[in-house]
Amino acid sequence: MKSLLVLLAGAALGAGLATPAMAEPAPPQSSAQPSAQAADPANAPTRAVTISIEPGTGSGNPTKTVDVDCRSVSGSHPHADTVCAALERVGGDITALQPRADVACSMLYDPVTVTASGIWDGRQFWLRRTFGNRCQMEAVEGDLFKI
Repeated sequence: MKSLLVLLAGAALGAGLATPAMAEPAPPQSSAQPSAQAADPANAPTRAVTISIEPGTGSGNPTKTVDVDCRSVSGSHPHADTVCAALERVGGDITALQPRADVACSMLYDPVTVTASGIWDGRQFWLRRTFGNRCQMEAVEGDLFKI
């Protein structure tokens, strides 16, 4: 079998089928033209998040649910533009969003639980977190939980 492959390869070289001089280079791609993804948000990777909040430590009965689609910066989230910018900055890793240093919250314990799930560039995620109070929840940078 090995000799057959060597024989076929030799015949191809002899016929000039595999010589570099005969290969045609690919046409250059112009960087001035936008890609199909940039031109059409529908072709862009999915970047969507659904966020629910519920009082307490998580009874399973959300009082409010919103969504945001960062491909078109739309959805029912009241701060979709800020949320999308923050998620873009952290590559969709919502666990990387930290409380803002300029917000001071009381130590009053009135827990609220958030659930966030979605897809960012093909990677699914799910987060459930209980904050000590609503102020602490809303202090997370990017206004993700400010609903």
